[in-house]
Amino acid sequence: MNYYLFKLFFFILTNILLIILLSNRASFLRLIDVPNIRKLHTGDVPLIGGIAIYLSVISFLYFLNSDYWINLIIYSSIIILIVGALDDAFQLDVILRLVCQIFACVIIFGGGL
Repeated sequence: MNYYLFKLFFFILTNILLIILLSNRASFLRLIDVPNIRKLHTGDVPLIGGIAIYLSVISFLYFLNSDYWINLIIYSSIIILIVGALDDAFQLDVILRLVCQIFACVIIFGGGL
């Protein structure tokens, strides 16, 4: 039981630390959501939550005996994460995003899932 609590504590601590670290770097990475007419928030909001959660999951997988299918999904989803972050920073073309998402799906299908 204590080992499971340690893993959970490690996951939560890693996630909090990554959010703090990435929040400080969000403007450098151009991952800031600036309010406009369509948005309800009143300040600049860092867009780093998904990146922090993904990196926490990757670090948490080290402690798990996850099977091939979980690893296939997690590691192929890095394409979606990178394209999403680049889209937030640079407003990528829809076709490029679609091609990258199809490529991630092909990796999963090619892996046998």
